[in-house]
Amino acid sequence: MFNKVYLLITGPKSSLAKKIIKHLDKKKYSIITFDRKKLNLRNSINVKKVFSSELKLIKDKKVIFINNAFEIGPILNFRNINTNLLGPLITANIISQSIMISLLEKKVRNFYIINISSGAVFTKNKKLSIYTLTKNFIHNLIEYLNIENDKNFIKKKRYINFIPPSFFSKMNQKLIRYNVLKNKKKIKKPDIVAKNLIKLIESLKWD
Repeated sequence: MFNKVYLLITGPKSSLAKKIIKHLDKKKYSIITFDRKKLNLRNSINVKKVFSSELKLIKDKKVIFINNAFEIGPILNFRNINTNLLGPLITANIISQSIMISLLEKKVRNFYIINISSGAVFTKNKKLSIYTLTKNFIHNLIEYLNIENDKNFIKKKRYINFIPPSFFSKMNQKLIRYNVLKNKKKIKKPDIVAKNLIKLIESLKWD
C-alpha cells in the first residue's frame, strides 16, 4: 500500500495555499490545514497545543510542513507604528513560527520544512520594517538549522527557504495600494508559483 506524505500548511486561505491544495496530487499527499480559527498565531500557547496535537497523530509518517502564514502588520514607518502591536506581531511572526518548527523537529523523524520566504529579506523597504525584520528572522533560522543538522541529515536539506517571485495576493494588492510595490508587470499568477513549489515538493527524497 502506498504511504501518503502528510502535508501541513498554515494560511490555507491565501492565494498561494489555495493553488497548492488545488494542484497537489491527493493520491500522494494528505493535506492538513491550519487556518486562523484553528491556529491563532498571536497566541503561542494555542499554537503549541494545536500543533502538538496534530503531530502526535503523524509522528511516524513522512511530513512536509509549509510555513506559509505571516502577518504583514501596519504599512508604516517604524516611528508611526502603535507600540501595542509590536508584541502580537513578534509573537505571530517569530515566536509561534519558531515553536512550530521546533515541535516538528522534536516529534517527527522523517520531515521537511518549507518556509515561504520573501525577496523582502534581501531589501530595505520603507514602511515594511516589522514585516521585513520578522520575515528575515525565520528565513535565517531555516538557514541556521541546515548548518546545525548537517551531520544528522547528510546530503539532505531538510530545511528549505522557498523565495517566490511577487504574485497576485491580498498582501501584494495592499502593497500596491500603498505604493510600496510598484512594478506590477512582474507580478506572477499564483498558479505559476504554486506549480513551481509543487515541483520542489515532488523532488524531495525520503528515508
